[in-house]
Amino acid sequence: MAADRLILVIGSGRVDGARVRGRHVIATSRVEASVIETDQFWESDLAGVDDAIAQVTRSVGAKPGIRTTVVYDSPYTTVEAIAVPGRGSEVAGSMRLALSELVGSSLDMYSLGHEPLWRARDNSDQSIGLWAAESEASVSSVCAMLDRAGLVTERIVPRRAVSLAACWSSALALDDKDAILVDVDEHITTLCGMIGGVPRLVRQVSLGTDQLADAYMRAIRHKIGDDGYGVRREDAAACVWSHGVPSRNEEIGRWPEVKGQDVLPLMQSVVQRLAIEIKQTARFGMDTESRPLRVYLSGPGARVKSLDALLSDYADSLVRAIDRDGAAGGVWGPEETVWRVISNLPEGVNLLPARVALQGATRFIRRATLVGAGIAAALVVADVGSKGRGLARVEAELAAISPQIASSAELVAHRERAIQLSRIVTETEQRLRAALGDTPEWHAALASISEVASMGIHVSDISCGYEHGKPVMTLRGSASITEQHGDSLRALMAWLSGVPVFDGVTLGSTRLQQMQGAPSRTFSISMKLRQSEAYAIETGGGM
Repeated sequence: MAADRLILVIGSGRVDGARVRGRHVIATSRVEASVIETDQFWESDLAGVDDAIAQVTRSVGAKPGIRTTVVYDSPYTTVEAIAVPGRGSEVAGSMRLALSELVGSSLDMYSLGHEPLWRARDNSDQSIGLWAAESEASVSSVCAMLDRAGLVTERIVPRRAVSLAACWSSALALDDKDAILVDVDEHITTLCGMIGGVPRLVRQVSLGTDQLADAYMRAIRHKIGDDGYGVRREDAAACVWSHGVPSRNEEIGRWPEVKGQDVLPLMQSVVQRLAIEIKQTARFGMDTESRPLRVYLSGPGARVKSLDALLSDYADSLVRAIDRDGAAGGVWGPEETVWRVISNLPEGVNLLPARVALQGATRFIRRATLVGAGIAAALVVADVGSKGRGLARVEAELAAISPQIASSAELVAHRERAIQLSRIVTETEQRLRAALGDTPEWHAALASISEVASMGIHVSDISCGYEHGKPVMTLRGSASITEQHGDSLRALMAWLSGVPVFDGVTLGSTRLQQMQGAPSRTFSISMKLRQSEAYAIETGGGM
């Protein structure tokens, strides 16, 4: 009998999970919360994701030590369909060279995954492969996140790779060999163009059904006034599947005062942009002068009622909806999300760092040599499970037994915080200089921020922008609460208030949590700078 496995799909504001056995889904769960925004680095503070994963794991009945596949959203992941001439081993080498040019640096610091997609049957020796690349720091953070939850990381796959593989398989399954297949996922739209059954172009754009949910959310809140801020995002998402593209006089959900005419203007920009992407794919990527070209809509977007008809009007082409994942017009929930992952998971794409896989294999082989394979497997499960349940307690006991070790760990942690903070500040300065030139106020503020590492502060993000024409810097991170530093967040606020370059300091949202056995408080602080010339810019970094 196949062993149970856990699949986690982590996106912006949502974690979907399922316990599966083979290709059979046993239980699913969804946690709707602002756990992580897809414009953050995966090296950032992931405490919210930890809580969501714990809820999902309990809901689906997953046991400690279960092998887990993580499918995640991140705009910093490189996912490309690369076409090169050649045959045999030289194909992979050519594709790696092309990928290094896309990434803009050496691939030594990246985790890579590769899945062959297509090879020409004529004498051209053309090959196409799906490549994914992610910094090892990011995927190591994902591994650490699962380790804290008592789970064993088996695979790490970018969601963009799943979307591309789904679009590719749908395109190859079409009877029509001159077509554009448009796969509209929740956050990503993939377009695949084919002429004579030969793939010509694959593109991905940051556009999906979530933008349609945003249109419903904004329309409802605007129409019903102050009460609209009690509308949950999942309510707006449900309207996408129940109403799709509504008629002008159609009543929306449980709000009779909200009509389709309130939603359509907000939805129009999303549909128009999608139509423009279809036109650009046909016009610039494919030779369509000698043959008609048809457009097919697949993925979650194919279930949105009347979306294909509206796209036909804007794209000047007949768009036909096909749904290989179920009946058109149905709700797209966690079951559908997980089944789409299971059906389209590219086998060769796994960004699990080699050193993590090697550590697990080495530990198992060592135990198997001593006590046998069966007992070794049980010990691995027990080891991971106990780590997930009692990590804070064990670390606290170690610190109590050896104050010298605790002091050394504090020095190492302080050094790491200083290095990471220096990296963020340097990156932010470079982006500011590229956009604004030398601006003394911004650089003076960043120089002041560089000193907070010694205060027990872990900075995860710095963003710079303008609000109502005034320069504002936002600092996000976590503050330790220890005997050495006391409540470092309170000390940080007092210190920032005394920095001359800041004209006002405002504390935003905070949250008390446990990090590595010690209490800490996540925070967001907004600082107004003394007036300087206003330019619209956003910079930031993560770790």
